[in-house]
Amino acid sequence: MGRVLRRVCPAADRWGDAESAPSDPNVPIQDVAGAVKELIQTGKERHCDLSEAGRNTIRRAHAVQPVTESKWDGGRKKACPREIALQPLSKSNTDFSRGVCSPQRLPPDGSCTIVSMKTIIRLVTGLLFLTGILFLVWLTRENSRLAYDLSRLEAELGRMSVKEIDQVHIVAIKEPRVPSEVASHVQRVWQYRLYLPAGYDYVRMRGGGRVAEDGVYLKGGFSSGWSSPKPEATHALVSISLSIDGDRTKSFFSINESGGTGSWGPFGPEPIISDDLVVQTLSNASQGSRSFDQDTILPLLKVYDPKTADKKTIAGSEITTYAGGLILLCPKSRKSELDELRQGRVPNGFDPSWIAKGQSHE
Repeated sequence: MGRVLRRVCPAADRWGDAESAPSDPNVPIQDVAGAVKELIQTGKERHCDLSEAGRNTIRRAHAVQPVTESKWDGGRKKACPREIALQPLSKSNTDFSRGVCSPQRLPPDGSCTIVSMKTIIRLVTGLLFLTGILFLVWLTRENSRLAYDLSRLEAELGRMSVKEIDQVHIVAIKEPRVPSEVASHVQRVWQYRLYLPAGYDYVRMRGGGRVAEDGVYLKGGFSSGWSSPKPEATHALVSISLSIDGDRTKSFFSINESGGTGSWGPFGPEPIISDDLVVQTLSNASQGSRSFDQDTILPLLKVYDPKTADKKTIAGSEITTYAGGLILLCPKSRKSELDELRQGRVPNGFDPSWIAKGQSHE
């Protein structure tokens, strides 16, 4: 140990304390103390410290170089003569000399760790209790908000009564709620509440071009999206809006938070939105709720301008078409039939009940 100190310490500018922790029983402590003494004399060290040293070791070291400090668990005052300053540490490594632990604050057994741990436990317990209180307050507010949302949903559903849980139900919202920053940019808005039975699998479609008064004929561009069936029944909010975008009509269609915007037209010298616009919906606020089988095609909204009538022969039949747009839900079981009906063809075994009948509103 002494040789190590003599070899390493001269390379440093200055050390504070040289501490032997713990003392090597195979190395004479006098050799270590002598090496430290040389370093102190050359100004490399200031003090000689020991750690975990017995009383005889301390005496032998002190005879060569006065020992300034000896660290030992428990603070054994009889480990060395009075003239040697004994520096005990608590088990949490808190120095008595720093004032963190003092004899006046210690229990009779001289342990500072117990006092410290009890204080820490009290602080942690208090913090956990406060955290729990704050969480309960937050949870109560969330429950209140959820209760408000449920009551609002019931109010929006109006007279909707879901007695047949295996059917699709729809009801119109009397006063659609649109954010103020959006309301100034749209001309027409419709909102509906849907009850979708468990496992209901559907395709949503939106398109604009030429439409017919009856059915789901659509000649023009369209977009579609596939749903993910839910294992449980769900309530969905449907929002549809139309706005003027130059000579075209911009349509927005969403179910809950899933939706998108499309462009319809141009249909003529003026956009489709006009006072003469014909609107067909499956439900209106005065009518109440309607229910349909899961395999029924649901034209949620059809709009067209009656002044743009044009007769065409499609698939051997004469059809009057109008400039307009169509938004619908189709069960995936009817997707192939929808593709034929959209092109004006009649699929095999077609039954008019496959398509829900809407109501017109000038």
